[in-house]
Amino acid sequence: MVTVDKLDPFHDADFLTQNVFSSFPSIYELLPRPEVYSRIDLFDQSQWPTGNWHPPAKRLADAQKAWEGLVDDDPRLHLIAGFGMKTVTDLSYAVGRTKFEYHPTTDGDGTVPLQMCLLPALTSDRTWYTESTHTGLLRSEKVADAVGDILQSGKTRELEQTAVRSAGSGTSESFSRSFRPLTWEDFVDDPHRPDLFGNRSGAGIAPGDLPLILEAALSFSSLPADETLKQLRAERTNANPSTGGALSAPRAVSGDRLTTGITFNQTVITRDHQSHLELELFNGNLFDVPFRALVVGIFRNVDPIGPARQLDILTGGAVTELIKRRMFDAEAGKIFVMPSGRSALKADYVVFAGMGDYDTFAQNSASVIRTISCNVLRTLMNCGVDEFATLVYGSNSGHTIRGSVESLVQGYLDALTAIGANENSVQFRRVALVEYDQRKYAELKDEVYRLGGSELCNDIRLRLHEARYPAAAGQFADAMKPDAERRLQRQPDSVVYLAVRMEPPREDSPDWVCHASFLGSKSKAAVFPSVNAFSRSELNKLLEKLPNDRHGMSSAVMRKTGNSLRDLLFSRDFNTLLDGSLTAGDHLAVVTDAESSRIPWEIVPLVSVNASETSASNGGSEISQYPCLTEGVSRRFLTEGTNSLAKYMEERQRAEILEVLLIVNPTNDLPGAEAEGQQIQQVLAGLELVRTTTLRGDLATKSAVLRQLASGRFDVVHYAGHAFFDPENRNQCGLLCANPGRTPRYEVLTGPELGQLPHLPSLVFFNACESGRTRMRPMLRTGEPPTDAQKSDPDLQDRNDRSAVQVSVCEALLRAGITQFIGTYWPVGDSPAMTFAEVFYRKLMEGLTVRQAVLQGRQAIKDNIDANNYIHYGDPAFVVKEGAERRSSTNGAFR
Repeated sequence: MVTVDKLDPFHDADFLTQNVFSSFPSIYELLPRPEVYSRIDLFDQSQWPTGNWHPPAKRLADAQKAWEGLVDDDPRLHLIAGFGMKTVTDLSYAVGRTKFEYHPTTDGDGTVPLQMCLLPALTSDRTWYTESTHTGLLRSEKVADAVGDILQSGKTRELEQTAVRSAGSGTSESFSRSFRPLTWEDFVDDPHRPDLFGNRSGAGIAPGDLPLILEAALSFSSLPADETLKQLRAERTNANPSTGGALSAPRAVSGDRLTTGITFNQTVITRDHQSHLELELFNGNLFDVPFRALVVGIFRNVDPIGPARQLDILTGGAVTELIKRRMFDAEAGKIFVMPSGRSALKADYVVFAGMGDYDTFAQNSASVIRTISCNVLRTLMNCGVDEFATLVYGSNSGHTIRGSVESLVQGYLDALTAIGANENSVQFRRVALVEYDQRKYAELKDEVYRLGGSELCNDIRLRLHEARYPAAAGQFADAMKPDAERRLQRQPDSVVYLAVRMEPPREDSPDWVCHASFLGSKSKAAVFPSVNAFSRSELNKLLEKLPNDRHGMSSAVMRKTGNSLRDLLFSRDFNTLLDGSLTAGDHLAVVTDAESSRIPWEIVPLVSVNASETSASNGGSEISQYPCLTEGVSRRFLTEGTNSLAKYMEERQRAEILEVLLIVNPTNDLPGAEAEGQQIQQVLAGLELVRTTTLRGDLATKSAVLRQLASGRFDVVHYAGHAFFDPENRNQCGLLCANPGRTPRYEVLTGPELGQLPHLPSLVFFNACESGRTRMRPMLRTGEPPTDAQKSDPDLQDRNDRSAVQVSVCEALLRAGITQFIGTYWPVGDSPAMTFAEVFYRKLMEGLTVRQAVLQGRQAIKDNIDANNYIHYGDPAFVVKEGAERRSSTNGAFR
């Protein structure tokens, strides 16, 4: 009450207690029942002290009646109780019986004594204990996990069923039973706090007092006193903004928040602090903050968007280059520090914080954010950097501001604790939390201040300050160099991400599980998940409908098969989300694991017919059912382990001549590959500034191929031959080469062998013109063809199906350092293959990106099902020939 009365300029604590709080029925209903506490019968008015005030007898009687409506036991009821905190568990009369004296033990959670929350009728197997404060129960991850377990099975291993507190090192101790009378001051968070107000009880509140009053209020509750704050803002609109902690004109944000109208000016939230943490809040652009280091969170397999894209502009494309070269893979918790050099940035360093794959981040965001913030602070402190500015990770990807801020601060405290004794580290100064959006900034401000009153900040001295910095980043962006601007223009205007991974059956179910997540763009940049069980045999039946040497596929069958795949793998709600989220201008990036890579995503209509027709009827652009025919589809791998750095040569990008290495039928058993080689030679011969080197048949040995690749001459490898697939060792997957006159007759050029080369072509084109069964027949580890028994082995056929081989070879090549891969799902017809190849290579020479060249090739054969056949793994903004791009921008396209 000593705190509450400061918010009332007209009444003191005694008046409020006797005339306001005494009228709350719930106050009396919280009194302990006589069977729980019998030393003093608190429902007998005569048993209360003989002071000036007594509780109304009617209120006491009504409280006893309220118990009758309570349920003492129910088979669905479980109890989780906190203990181990100093809690009032007993009363006695002071001398003269004019007031109560309060006696604490550790038999409670700081608010509720154990003896008063336990239900005698509730069996011990449904009662759980944890060493926690009253409000800490609501914030505890352990308690949250336990609740989930109990709801699912009625049991949990997260909590104990005996109330014994830990004393460290595997020992335990019983509760303290020693009584000590408590005085009124024991109920005040800080006994010296009244001095901060000059012992003014019921007096007016100076503007500078407000942060301190709110600080005290937050010590008891995390709920804002909305009505009081509204009145204070109305009364203090003319407060001097320069006064520490004073009210100032509110920002243009909708709704009333806890801190609306309040400016943090070195506002300190403190208790018995052991560490110091200063948080500076800035409503503006991250790149306007003049701190020594800036921190940007990066998702794996997601191109620079938002602040990362602006950083790319300010650094002349350095971010794109790092990611494109795979110098930073964004694995969760990894930190990469880049000097800013002579860029337009005010900071000396840019710190990239890996956030992992966005679908797994959404499932465990609190833990990832905490790890990231701890690693960032430890890295910078050990490098002598004492301040940095950062965005609040994950707040634009479906995670709440509150959860993000709490996890950030937890990570910073972890780092301060871990590195505090390191004499070599710098004394840390401050972190700037930056948010550009005014609405989100108001929420950020609330949550930071609310956090100051939580248990998390019990042992630190938290200083809050709001900064004002002049805007400069936009001016630097306007002065961007033409080359950097051209690189940015290669990016699709809008990229949306679909991540899919598949889990094998568990013991309790025969079904596989498809985990899918959709990451929208711009205003819809949030993560939406889907978890759906499916039958793998049903999936295989759908995949068997794809064209092969035995049958083709009509457009109608392709559409029906694609719809069936969509319905089989995704939940109904997720399909509805896709219908409402994709637009005609979205490029789709599909991020898959090895199992989900078998799915022909290019034929899956991610927008239903009805959604497409509705968009067009409402005046919008018609959305193609197949994203691969509008803005294109590119793929990426959810790879395990480390990929090699991308090894293409930038000088090759700037060179005029497109150098193509054509490898044709090294095994001498594919007539279709011979025809394909002749077709490609014919296509390339008709294009200007293209030079082809051909290795055919017995000349295409592994040593010859490696020698040509090691020369660094080539931009593209076009391969028409067998691929080798070892399901037990993916590192041994690769391309078959000739080995004439020796046993085995073939050699495998594997991904690791390519990875040892200093330079590699940027693109491998693997155009399958033969049937899947012939081209991708099961191969033995020796490279020899299978026996008749192996050919008829269904398990071997399943393990070596065409899609599995294609995917594995592609993965092996990308891991080796190849950046772009073009392939097909089924045998492509001669005429579509010729048309696609001619358009694709011509568009590459005109300076288009690989994505655009693939898209142009698809559209050239859009009336044929082979338009959906081609697959593209790699960066959608990659350009094979920059020189052609420059010339075409000034003189027009070559051809």
